[in-house]
Amino acid sequence: MLKEINKDALQSKSMYISNLILLISTLLLLAMQPYILSIGNSFWVLGILTILLLAGVWINKWSKKKVVLKLLLVLLNAVCACLYFYFETTDLKVIYILSILFLMISTLLVQFLTVLKTKRADSSIIFSSINFYLIAGYTGACFAWLLETLSPGSFVINHPVHSHLLFDFVNFSFVTMATLGYGDIIPSNEFGKTLAVFISLFGQLYITIFLSIIISKFIKQQED
Repeated sequence: MLKEINKDALQSKSMYISNLILLISTLLLLAMQPYILSIGNSFWVLGILTILLLAGVWINKWSKKKVVLKLLLVLLNAVCACLYFYFETTDLKVIYILSILFLMISTLLVQFLTVLKTKRADSSIIFSSINFYLIAGYTGACFAWLLETLSPGSFVINHPVHSHLLFDFVNFSFVTMATLGYGDIIPSNEFGKTLAVFISLFGQLYITIFLSIIISKFIKQQED
């Protein structure tokens, strides 16, 4: 019994540290994006984000299985990035963005399971909830980036754009999730408008669903 308690405590501490590192790193990346873009292009941002997402998936206690699959995912992403950097074709760009999206969705799933399976309403579940929101913002940005790649002109951007539009779409995704709607980036066709609706719906549903989960866990913890 004592061994099980100690094991749970170690796992909880490990999850706490991993989620905290992922949170701090993602927030720093979000804040440092303008400076990173000033010395290169948006792929520096995407490359750093990829490393963070890989770390977030790798060290979580519900994602330590299927190591070979994750190694293949890392290799696939690196190969896609190198091929696109070298050839810069639309097809390779689409494949590269899809590999990033797969990685992001996997990370979102891990963070959601962390919130769902954690029995105690502690700081770890708060960190996972914030990580989920931040990574979802980047996921929405990559969906918009993919849509603009497949159908150029899906968005009207009323200011000078950065290379490959990634930074602009990160701004668009987070602004849309928060339902601010500054109007500097506007979807111009049906696909773009539909994506904007889904992103804004996610922003509203996130508050409702995650807040209710955390409150229910807190109430149950107090009753126990």
